[in-house]
Amino acid sequence: MLTIKNIVNLTGHDVVVFQEATGKPGARLELTDQGELEVLASFPPQGSPRHLEIREESGVIRLVNDSSELEIPSGVESYTGRLLNLPDPEQGTLFIVSRISASASTRHDLVFPAREVRRHGIVVGCRSLAFPRSMPTTVQ
Repeated sequence: MLTIKNIVNLTGHDVVVFQEATGKPGARLELTDQGELEVLASFPPQGSPRHLEIREESGVIRLVNDSSELEIPSGVESYTGRLLNLPDPEQGTLFIVSRISASASTRHDLVFPAREVRRHGIVVGCRSLAFPRSMPTTVQ
C-alpha cells in the first residue's frame, strides 16, 4: 500500500474512480455498461493537459481506382519520449496523466486511469489508478 497526501489530475478531463456499490447512505451511484457503480473519487483537471512531444512529417496517400482519385493527408507521427509541461515532483503527490505519457516517463509519481468504465461504449471513468511499472513504496 502506498500512502500519499495529494493527487493532481493533469489530463484535460475529469478522472472518476468507480467501485462496486457499497450500499452506504448518500453514496453517488451511476449506471454504467458494467451495471450500477459507486463513485469512489473524482479528480477535476488542474491546468493544461500534459502531452508527449510529437515529431511530425507531412505526406499524402493517393487513392486511385476506376471511379475516383483522392488525396488524403498523411504523414508520420512519433513520440519523442519527452514530456511537455510536467510539474516537478512533489513529496507525497501523484500526478494523473495519460497511459502513454506515464509509460514514456521514468518518474515514479505518474499514474494513469486503468480498468476503464464505460457508459454506452464511451469511457466515463476507471476502477483504478495504475503505475506503468512497479508500484513505489514512497513518492518523493
